[in-house]
Amino acid sequence: MRWVAAFLVFGNHFLFMQFATPIGSEMPQGSDLVFAILFGDSGQAVLSFFFVLSGFVLTWSTPLDMRATEFWQRRMAKIYPITVVTAVIAFFLFGLVHGKWTDWKVVVTNLLLVQSWSPDQAHSLGLNPVLWSLSCEMFFYLFLPPMLILFAQASKRALWMTAIGAVAFTAIVPRLIGGTFDLHQPAPPMLAPVENFHTQFSYWVTMTFPVTRFAEFVLGAAVAMLMLRGVRSRINVPTALVLCVLAFAVNMFVPAYWRIAAVVMVPFAILIAALASADLTGRWSPTRSRPMVWLGNLTFCFYAVHVLFVLFTIDAKSIMSGGVNRDFPRQWMAAIGLIDNSRTPLPVWGNLLMFLLYLTVAMFAAWVLYRTVELPATRGLRRFIKTPRRTLVPAEAPVSPAPAGAAAVSPAEQDAPVSPAPAGELDPSRR
Repeated sequence: MRWVAAFLVFGNHFLFMQFATPIGSEMPQGSDLVFAILFGDSGQAVLSFFFVLSGFVLTWSTPLDMRATEFWQRRMAKIYPITVVTAVIAFFLFGLVHGKWTDWKVVVTNLLLVQSWSPDQAHSLGLNPVLWSLSCEMFFYLFLPPMLILFAQASKRALWMTAIGAVAFTAIVPRLIGGTFDLHQPAPPMLAPVENFHTQFSYWVTMTFPVTRFAEFVLGAAVAMLMLRGVRSRINVPTALVLCVLAFAVNMFVPAYWRIAAVVMVPFAILIAALASADLTGRWSPTRSRPMVWLGNLTFCFYAVHVLFVLFTIDAKSIMSGGVNRDFPRQWMAAIGLIDNSRTPLPVWGNLLMFLLYLTVAMFAAWVLYRTVELPATRGLRRFIKTPRRTLVPAEAPVSPAPAGAAAVSPAEQDAPVSPAPAGELDPSRR
């Protein structure tokens, strides 16, 4: 599931280069229009899927007797090695390729994973831009252990009300805050477009502010706890997929502050519940095949590294001026005679070729990082995590989530088994 979401993010970032659009045009043209239809609005909205899925799988997979310190250590062992490696790569690529060495304050905020707390895009989107979502995840991790204790004691009615409240929060709060406050002038430079938002502050509150995005994580956690209590989705996977497609269609016509999460988070939660119910009952699901599981294992590394190939194959002056078409790939293609000159829009075959080339290179880099960094570092660090378990008895029927080894599903989390087993059928030795 998470690889499909990461693929949509990749497509959105590939569109940024607009290989088929004439130089100087602000709107996609040619075959870029196809990519714009497929990926244009998905890149931002699909992050909501990651956050809802992360809340669901972490709640499902974290034993109630796991101490908070052990949970936090396991999460850091999972995400931090790749975070550091990709940040170092980005730092030296910016300096060596573009002659722009990232300010040390930006480096520190990224390494501490607190960049999303700043509305200044130099911090929130600096260095490796996509890792702002990990800054949000770190905030979610902080609150998950106490939240699990509360959810384990809560009634089903309270869990349903929590889920409804999370949706209402996402629909109301970003609009109220973003429409009321603004940043001091002069505004900091923009690294990501904020069109359709009132201000940069509105964009930050809606898109990258951890407190705002926490509601999506809570929604996923509440749905998981309801399923652990025996609730099953009455909506099958095909119907849930149709609902998600319709949500993306509606998303194109709503205000920007609803486009990030408010419209899509409920269909995403329905899809996750439908797929989980299919896993539990053995019904059809598109995510259980061996290739999809393999791709899922690579997702965090793919997500963390893919945008670097976009940023570092575009001319630095083009980035700073807001343009994206004076790029190295077309310069190289012109040099070997594939196109007339570096300002020529690529034909359909050329644009598709570049898409497949970028995707292949990013996937290969993700595989290398997964095999040489993520797996060894995670296994090595987790050998030192030995903490005693606590005892917790839920108020209602016993809740027995999946093994601790099962991971979360933001792009950062990939330890989950192919399908979670029902409560009461779990083998503790699999932890």
